[in-house]
Amino acid sequence: MTDAGEPKYFAEAMKGDDSIKSELTMEDEINSFQKNKTSSLTKLPKGKKVLQNSWVYRLKEKLDGNKRYKSRVVGKGFTRNNELIY
Repeated sequence: MTDAGEPKYFAEAMKGDDSIKSELTMEDEINSFQKNKTSSLTKLPKGKKVLQNSWVYRLKEKLDGNKRYKSRVVGKGFTRNNELIY
């Protein structure tokens, strides 16, 4: 857990009382990809490597004091000179 009480890893997000809220925010993120047609499942072409990804969890506090849970999937690694580094 971070100092702000946010889970650092998927296993942490799936433990405890707030696991359902974390799971719902992850579903929202995946549904957003599908709705906006920004990603799709496909077969990996020969000779290509899979870019690893990770979930990032945030706990935001609204002005009224309520908490808002957010989850985002992010790619691990980066490119340099069109070469994938990970």
